[in-house]
This record gives sequence, C-alpha cells and structure tokens, in this order.
Amino acid sequence: MSIRREKSSSSPNNIQKIVIILGLPRSGTTLAAAIFDAHDETVVCYEPWNRSNKEKLGPRLTPKQLADFYRQPVPTTATTFVIKETSVEIDALTWISSFIEYNCDQYPIKVIWTIRNFSHSYLSLMERGREWWGNQNMNIDIASYNRWLTKALRATDLISHLFKASPGLIYSYEALVDNPHNVIKKLMGTCDLTYSDKLINYFEHVPRKNIRGDINIQKNPAAIQDDS
Repeated sequence: MSIRREKSSSSPNNIQKIVIILGLPRSGTTLAAAIFDAHDETVVCYEPWNRSNKEKLGPRLTPKQLADFYRQPVPTTATTFVIKETSVEIDALTWISSFIEYNCDQYPIKVIWTIRNFSHSYLSLMERGREWWGNQNMNIDIASYNRWLTKALRATDLISHLFKASPGLIYSYEALVDNPHNVIKKLMGTCDLTYSDKLINYFEHVPRKNIRGDINIQKNPAAIQDDS
C-alpha cells in the first residue's frame, strides 16, 4: 500500500527540496551534516529515527512536521531540508525509505551517501563506544567484526537501493578529509546550493546545539582532518 501524499501547490517554510545524508556509523555522516548546517539556505535534522527512542516516529511527516516535532526552528532563508541518519539497523533505514516515499511527490529528494573503509568504521565505532558510552565490553576481535560486518553489508545494500531511487552523490570520507574544498564543492553543486569557503570552516558557524551523532563535533567541532 502506497504512503505517498498528493502534491500541493505550496511548500511550508520556503522548503523546496530534501537532502538525505546516509551512511554507516562512524563514516562521516555527522561531519557532512554539520557542513550543510553551516549553510544559510539549509536546516538540518540530525538522526530523527535514532533520537525518537521513547516514541518512535512514523514516516508520514512533512519536513515542517518533523521540525515541529523536535522544536527546531526553520530559518526563513532555508530552502533545503536535510536529514542525517546513520545506522546499521534496518528499521532506521526503512523509516527513511518510507519518509522519502511519502514526500517524493512534493519535493525533489537527493540521497548523499558517505562511505568509509569498513574496518576503519568498525574500529572507530569500538573506540568511541568505549570513550563515549563507557562500554568496555566492546571487544575488538574477529567474531565481533563479523557480526558488525553482517549488519553493515545488509545496511549498505538497502542504502544502495535508496540512492538509486533518489540519486545525489556518493563520496568517501577519506576523499573529504584529503581534499575538503573539492568534495564540498561537489556536495553543494549536487544539491543546487551555493558554495562558499565558510563551509570549509563549518566549525565556526554550525549551531552546536542541533548536532547529534558525534559528541566530538557537538562539543568541540574542529577543522576537517583525518585524525580518526
């Protein structure tokens, strides 16, 4: 049964298009979202499905309704609504799929897919899990990696289908940190947004209170680099 809604003649809050940033955990999705968040013409909703632990959101929401749910103001300058979700959980990606289907008749939608070496993502997740969540049981071994890889491959397959349905840009985290100027230009061009050097220095402009998914970027955003 389709959940698409009928196309209307007007869009709330001047929003004209939707950008979905997807990727596996620790693949650079929060960094990408923060770069978009520094743009004057965007509003970014970080991890709507992951954040709604107590009351799981249904996907039949417009951008305005989603922003209202999280009490997130939509600037009058914003023309692009950005959603960032990172997960290996199929439920999260299924929610995104349904959200896209519900809104695709009203808004042009593009998927931005950030990819990273699987083993690097896994190792970074283990490291941050211990540091941020105090989970010292996150052991790095072959069995643990294989369990994570099984989920990661399944999630990657679903993300690939979402990308094919709403193609935007696929880029690697490694490419972004190696040449942020060129990659950010491509990101903005793909989403019909103007580029400025302000985006390279996103950490000076991003509203930190909105950020979810990476505690380091939320508390102390820094220049784009490959330290992790």
